[in-house]
Amino acid sequence: MNKLESSPLVHFESRDRRLPEWFRLGFSFGTDGPDPLPPQIILAVEKSALVHFMEDIERNTLVKYAGEHLTHRNASAEFLTDIREPWGFGGILKPYAPAEPNDFLHFAINIPRVEKEAGFCRDCEGTGKDQITGQGTCHRCNGSKKETKQDQSELNMISATLCAIHPLLERPYEVWLRDVKDVGRPQLLSLITSFGPQCPFIAVVFSPEVVGFLARNAGRTLPQIESAMWKTYIQMVPGYERYGPYGFEASVDREGCPSFSVSRDALMSVSGFRQPSSRDRMKFDSTEVMSYHQQVSLLAGIAMLCDMVKTTR
Repeated sequence: MNKLESSPLVHFESRDRRLPEWFRLGFSFGTDGPDPLPPQIILAVEKSALVHFMEDIERNTLVKYAGEHLTHRNASAEFLTDIREPWGFGGILKPYAPAEPNDFLHFAINIPRVEKEAGFCRDCEGTGKDQITGQGTCHRCNGSKKETKQDQSELNMISATLCAIHPLLERPYEVWLRDVKDVGRPQLLSLITSFGPQCPFIAVVFSPEVVGFLARNAGRTLPQIESAMWKTYIQMVPGYERYGPYGFEASVDREGCPSFSVSRDALMSVSGFRQPSSRDRMKFDSTEVMSYHQQVSLLAGIAMLCDMVKTTR
């Protein structure tokens, strides 16, 4: 019997357990200037937990599963395992040193540019005008004068990597967390995402600390989260900027239950009980998510929410 077969799973959703923090999420809007950085989702994992997880990576069947579906999407990539270097599929988890070193290893997920220019628009031949009437804007390029193409390879690698490592982020084995020190910071959430032939999916379980933060913001909109989701989406699909941020919404209802939406149709809302209190955990999951653009944008919103909760500690 190997150590995993004898180790119970950590059920984060259980309400009677306070778990020390073993991973956290954050968000960066990126930077402009001569060396610009794109928006980034930050994943930080407690060092011992990540080391133990990677020791068992060969037993993780999700790595093979996600890799196969990457191949089906013409984005074949090796799952790199040296956490001192960029790792995950295609090395999308990039190590960096935080301003304040601690027991966590930090990795940045750069939000990729999916929509890319591919020469002049074929319909208007680069004029930006309607070719039939000579007036108004070209319906194909909407006046941008440019042809575009979609390159989803990096985006697929992000979703595939999150799928492959979700056992660590959702329901880890206790043996992976055996050396995590309890320094008074409880785990804020668990996370699961999907990748494969089904529609994209994302779900989290929030801790009592997050539920309490939401209760204190009941009846309010959350503009920081709306901005994080919007910036993430238009980084991937810059042509969408012409429609404006309508449909990128984040709010908390009067009962303290959050609701996120991306591009009007991809939603996240509370499932299960509808009367959260500071003692409860809350399940928050997605419906109508039709693309990995939307999945990653919703994840950016969740990461920003984590940043907001951490600033109140």
